[in-house]
Amino acid sequence: MADIQLFDRLNLIPLEETPESERRSEPYSTYFGDMPITREQAGEREEMAKTIEEAVRHYLLLILLSVGTGVVMYEYAEERLRDELRENNIGNEDYRSRYAKELTRSTMANLGTPWFFSEDRAIWNAENEANTVLNHEDHLNAIRRGFRHKQWIGIDDLRERPTHKEKNDEIIPIDEYFHVGAAKLLYPKDIFSERSTGASHPEEIVGCRCSIIYLP
Repeated sequence: MADIQLFDRLNLIPLEETPESERRSEPYSTYFGDMPITREQAGEREEMAKTIEEAVRHYLLLILLSVGTGVVMYEYAEERLRDELRENNIGNEDYRSRYAKELTRSTMANLGTPWFFSEDRAIWNAENEANTVLNHEDHLNAIRRGFRHKQWIGIDDLRERPTHKEKNDEIIPIDEYFHVGAAKLLYPKDIFSERSTGASHPEEIVGCRCSIIYLP
């Protein structure tokens, strides 16, 4: 059992109590605003991220309550997270189940680490997951609209991974996979498609800010 004195109140560690050097999240306006996407796409991602953040906060508070009281409710917390995502139409059922299980796995493995019960973690999760879900929806919409090609667009800064820089501006047919490092992705952060290996290569998924331009 974790040292519950780390969590002396039933509350997440406020963002301002996480040193800036240790923060993983960015303000949504910065995270999505820096991406090479339209203002409409950025706004859509920000709104979804806020919804996911609220669901993750509720989940983490249930886990904190469980740690503090010794009453096991991990499965209930996971179920409530799936329900809240479903009620807000976040992703499909397979995504919701996989995400809830992964959140539980990583949380349970780090019960003694304060950051895992912080606002920073909730925000960081939310901005990543909003990108994951909406990149998938953008791809499906592009197919429905008859686009036939796609172009990988990165943010050419010091944070961009070399494997992603190699893909910048590459154009391929819409149904083909980008080979990003060891991963095969239909689009950035692809964990949904049938032959994607993104879920097995988190080093190419987590924190990715790349996007796609769909072409005739």
